[in-house]
Amino acid sequence: MKKILLLLLLAIFCSPVFAFELPAGKTINKVAVEKGIETYTQTINQEPNDEIAYINRAFLYFLSDDVVKAIADYDSLIKINPNNEEYYLNRGYLKHISHKRLEALSDYDMALKIKPDYAFAYNNRGVVLAELGRNSE
Repeated sequence: MKKILLLLLLAIFCSPVFAFELPAGKTINKVAVEKGIETYTQTINQEPNDEIAYINRAFLYFLSDDVVKAIADYDSLIKINPNNEEYYLNRGYLKHISHKRLEALSDYDMALKIKPDYAFAYNNRGVVLAELGRNSE
């Protein structure tokens, strides 16, 4: 599985064919992303609790600017493994960039319940609170 992901990422970031530009100036191959999504979807259909497949598919949905589907994959991940703070952090980030700040804040709080010293969750929580004008929290 790791070899497949590595090859997929190499194909995505190295091929100029059917590519589009990301904000950071990097390009990704649309066809490779779509193929990767299909592959991970097949894996999930065969192994519904395959956390790695959900993580990778969520990342590809994010790259293809389909944040709603990426969030749905993190919803599934949290159902499979509700004690993984990174799942809450990542879903919170996706909700944050979707302007769902209160939902993002709730996810960051859940990440901190699981791992009270989680610096990334504190940082992201602080950003959301500042955007909400709740600096004193």
